[in-house]
Amino acid sequence: MRKFLLSLVAVLFAVPAFAVEISAGDAKINLYGKVFVDLFYNYGNSDLANAGGALFYKDKSQSLSSQDFSSSRLGVTASYGNVSGTLELGIGDPFRLAFMKYNFDGDSNHYLVIGKDWTIATYYFGQVSMAGNCLQNYGTLADSRRVQVKYGIGGFNIAVILPNVGNGAFNATDTGYSSINIYDGLGSRSEISGDNIFQYIPRLEMAYTYSNESLDFKIFGAYGAYLYQFNRELHLGKLQAGNDITTIAHSFNVGLGGQARFGDSFMDFTAWYGMNLGLMGATKNANYLKYTVGTNNTLASIDMNEVHSAGAAIGFGHTFAGKYTPSAGVGYQTNFGPGYKDQDDSLGAYLNCVIAVNEWFSITPEIAYVSRMGGDYSNIKYNVIAGLEAVLAF
Repeated sequence: MRKFLLSLVAVLFAVPAFAVEISAGDAKINLYGKVFVDLFYNYGNSDLANAGGALFYKDKSQSLSSQDFSSSRLGVTASYGNVSGTLELGIGDPFRLAFMKYNFDGDSNHYLVIGKDWTIATYYFGQVSMAGNCLQNYGTLADSRRVQVKYGIGGFNIAVILPNVGNGAFNATDTGYSSINIYDGLGSRSEISGDNIFQYIPRLEMAYTYSNESLDFKIFGAYGAYLYQFNRELHLGKLQAGNDITTIAHSFNVGLGGQARFGDSFMDFTAWYGMNLGLMGATKNANYLKYTVGTNNTLASIDMNEVHSAGAAIGFGHTFAGKYTPSAGVGYQTNFGPGYKDQDDSLGAYLNCVIAVNEWFSITPEIAYVSRMGGDYSNIKYNVIAGLEAVLAF
């Protein structure tokens, strides 16, 4: 067994990069994939309370976690002439990507995509711990895989993100719009989800990216409208069938991001602003609904809190000898609005080093700090994370 493990390590360090490509005339098949293996130590507290003006820790906890393996994927792209199709299978999400692409006049920068692909109104970088968090919810915006129709020309992209068809699961990656759990304040819960695709307005996303040898610069924006019905009435303290109430919620973001390169050094950056971003999955913040009882104490309705969010992040790195790339970064996000008594903020920072063992195998040790600060900052949750991630890519 020991000899086998040593042989495996030797292969990983010595074998050159490989790829699977089959071609016959204008027809091509490309096979690609990534395997993630990680192990991180987490230390933190569930609460940082303020007692008599003095801060003290309580409920300290520590644990080992491995989350990135579920992001491993295997994909295939088959093409003939200007038409191609991509299917990407995963562990956490069995069908990560599934789309068709047409290149106009054979131009790879002028295309139409139909199917499940990545959203475009986001920018992120950096952190590898917490399942490839990349400072998402701590200064950067998360992308997602959604069914869409996307058109691109030059550096400009516009996409129509389709809503879910039928009752989609909450936070499912293949739905454009998610069901919402509504709590009535009496211990009961109702799940509101889309039964009819025509009840919803597809989300619109746009982005423009400018690139040259020393700079990548992206501006982006998105808008979505969400319709919900709440059919409940309070009677003697219990929820009963009542009048239908239709609520429309607006969600949008605008932002920028990019990377500036100076020889072997680089700087990543992003900044953005938005409202009700939890609805489009761009942040994990879902505190955008509130329960309201009417003046006659009989009608239960839903109002949108209109939670506003803003964030920014910056990172720096340098590549040594073509294989060692240490980098560090920090990000900050704030949420505010009628849904909060005070602000609800989060802060994240990371220090890591990507070690390229060869062209297809890398190891990244990292230490990171993340914290959530609520109200008047007397309630702070934090975690210190340290460990490494290994990536096999082909």
